[in-house]
Amino acid sequence: MDIKQLRVRALRRLIGQDPLKEFAEKHDLDASYLSQILNGHRGMGEKAAAKMAAKIGVAESILVSPAFSSCLLYTSPSPRDVEES
Repeated sequence: MDIKQLRVRALRRLIGQDPLKEFAEKHDLDASYLSQILNGHRGMGEKAAAKMAAKIGVAESILVSPAFSSCLLYTSPSPRDVEES
């Protein structure tokens, strides 16, 4: 799994069960931008991850280098991480 995929997984865990639109509004983010990232239509580079972490109010490392901070996020897979068959 590459770093951009790890960032998407970390973002999904941060969003949790909240509707995307509510999460975006709560953190002053654009819902369509988040949707593009979550659906793989847009990548999340280091600068974007750092800015997003600041807006969400979490440690920058959670989105910038999620492989190192995954232990802080891991509880169980988000329903969005699990593909339906």
